[in-house]
Amino acid sequence: EYDWKTLYSDSLTTVKAALSFEKKVTFEGNTASELNAFLKNCSQVVVEFTADKIALDEIIRVPSDVILQGNGAQLLAPAQVTGVASEEVKYAMLLEDVQNVGIYDFRILSGCGQGVYVIGSHNCLIWNNEIANVTYKALCVMGDNTYVNLVNNSVHDNGNGAIFLNGEITNCIIQGNEVYQNRGTRNLTAGIVLSSMEVEDPYTPYNVF
Repeated sequence: EYDWKTLYSDSLTTVKAALSFEKKVTFEGNTASELNAFLKNCSQVVVEFTADKIALDEIIRVPSDVILQGNGAQLLAPAQVTGVASEEVKYAMLLEDVQNVGIYDFRILSGCGQGVYVIGSHNCLIWNNEIANVTYKALCVMGDNTYVNLVNNSVHDNGNGAIFLNGEITNCIIQGNEVYQNRGTRNLTAGIVLSSMEVEDPYTPYNVF
């Protein structure tokens, strides 16, 4: 009992301290490509979104030292936002080899293979998002990660599982998530999967139907 309480408290306080940015900036665009260009000049800030809808015309590549505050913004296939059709992106958001990242209050609803995809990252909080109707999995954490917390997300109606963690992942909290009506009949497409299988390709989770 003492061990889990200590680990839980450590993870909460570590991530809270890592995400204590005070400066706020506003993103007024409505495409992932505009957002990626905007984020190149962002460090240790909270990025507030003003648009109701963001077109996933490319993968959102989240850098270190930012909090993305979605304010309910929907991430959608471009045809639903700009009227321009394009191929589905592999991930809605990719956090790769980053640290000190918050993803708050988005609705990822179409246009991507996986929702939020984390590889080899540290001190991250994915909080209060809705991820539904993506082709495969909603939340994936792959490889060596520490202090990646998944809290109060709604994960439903996705095509091939929901929350998937595979690798050496320590001091991670999974709490308060609603996980329901996701598809998949194998053990590795269950609602929440914790696995220590060898990660041969960190960019692709187990997606056998």
